[in-house]
Amino acid sequence: MHVRLFEELLDTFEIADDDLRNRILSSARIQEYPANAEVISSIEASRAAYLVLEGKAKALLFSGEGNQIWFNDFRKGDFFGEMAAITTSDRSADVYSETALIVAKFDAQDFVSILQSDGQFCFFVTQQIVDRFRKTSKKMFELSALTVAGRTYAELLRIAGTEGAIDGSNLTIDNMPSVAELARRIYSTRETVSRVVNELQQKGFISRIDNKVTILNSEFFTFVGEQI
Repeated sequence: MHVRLFEELLDTFEIADDDLRNRILSSARIQEYPANAEVISSIEASRAAYLVLEGKAKALLFSGEGNQIWFNDFRKGDFFGEMAAITTSDRSADVYSETALIVAKFDAQDFVSILQSDGQFCFFVTQQIVDRFRKTSKKMFELSALTVAGRTYAELLRIAGTEGAIDGSNLTIDNMPSVAELARRIYSTRETVSRVVNELQQKGFISRIDNKVTILNSEFFTFVGEQI
């Protein structure tokens, strides 16, 4: 079953060379993790790269006081750990499974060899790395240029864009992250984000029923960032 997940995911990479496809399949070891399990430790010596076949994972940094700082998340089709494999540098974050997680794990040497063998596969991985840096740059801009309300609304839009569904003309998030999780994602406090979410709801920018959130008036993002 898990091998089939791997094969179906490789179909989306559109690898024409059957030998390379078989090489990718044979080079990786499929591993499973329960929710909230450590997948990568930032202090580990391993430089393995991972491909998400099913589930979600998240990269976290920890402050000197032990506070969690959200860094990135990974879904089906995403690679993580690949930068350490490519550069042989130290890990930059810890990675934990957010849900039950199935991954294909590549030893660094095998992963780099595959990248060197196929330009299309290498380009696909490079696109993911570039996109991750683009998102990080955007979040750094938001951190310096937007209020907490603006950053909260931006994060909700981001989540809706990746996990949400269209409900009429609006985006919906069926399972909004906890307020504590949102706070970690935008580098704020739980109390502040809780107040902001309530204000966004009161001002008609979002509607919320239990964990389901509908994004309203998304074109007013700049206004929200400046006014609340």
